[in-house]
Amino acid sequence: DILYGIEQCLQKSLQSPILPKNELSREEIAQLEQQRIRQREETLNCQIQRIDQLLRKLVGAVGRVEKKRSREANEARKSIMERIRKHDDAVDR
Repeated sequence: DILYGIEQCLQKSLQSPILPKNELSREEIAQLEQQRIRQREETLNCQIQRIDQLLRKLVGAVGRVEKKRSREANEARKSIMERIRKHDDAVDR
């Protein structure tokens, strides 16, 4: 009796299999878009942090070589970071 039920279930499955979806629903497309946006933001934030760290190291190197120019180097770093952030904000719009 149990085997008969299993056989019937298998026969029904073979006669009308569930086909995979070829298209994404609007919800799925929206979710993928949100995920892509989040990943892009994380990547940009990571890149900006790495750029800032590198510039800070360069400011430190300038300070070790020519202490009088440390302030100038740090101001240049701030200016570069400000331009990067402005560009990033403009791209997001």
